[in-house]
Amino acid sequence: MTVPAQVVTGYYDEGTGIGKVAPYKMIALGGTIKDHYSWAKVATTPAFMPDLRIDPMTGVIYGAGPTIAQGKHQMTATVTDTKGRKANFTVGVEIVHCDSTAGLANFQTCPEISFTEYNSNRTAYVPSGKKGYDYAVALYIVAGVPPYSFVKSDGVLPPGLKLYANTGVISGVPTKVGSFDFRITVIDSTGHTARMDAHIEVKP
Repeated sequence: MTVPAQVVTGYYDEGTGIGKVAPYKMIALGGTIKDHYSWAKVATTPAFMPDLRIDPMTGVIYGAGPTIAQGKHQMTATVTDTKGRKANFTVGVEIVHCDSTAGLANFQTCPEISFTEYNSNRTAYVPSGKKGYDYAVALYIVAGVPPYSFVKSDGVLPPGLKLYANTGVISGVPTKVGSFDFRITVIDSTGHTARMDAHIEVKP
């Protein structure tokens, strides 16, 4: 089980003394999952940043607060599958400086971190499956405010597969060969929504 190297970005607003990161969902490859992996933060270096968090069910890294400091940092964390197998990983954290109160002449724009469309593996591609074999894929979020809720809003999933509303994981054992088109709508905690049209092919 591995977690590909990723970088989380955000900003520290000198005018308000608050740092904020863009919520980012981590990806775990391998292992065994039923509905979700378990995620846990271990430490951040060199700065101590308790305001930087990772959701234990979804693997979304997020946070806002005065301890999210300007500069380049690292967060170490662990992911555990349903059989108790663990993998440690490190995430880059890059926080840029801005000042929303510097005045028009010296204004350094603090970017808005907002909810955007999401997809699987940063593309429109969802991997194919095989009839009678375990299948699992996680849908990924870019920005927004966790927790998230995932809903199949149109189309059909392959028989035997289930979408887990709290985690965005589609998993199960496909029981029918064919091509299946569907739409997933994700809702963040502020009520903003985004949609993804997806396709899963189940092979013999």
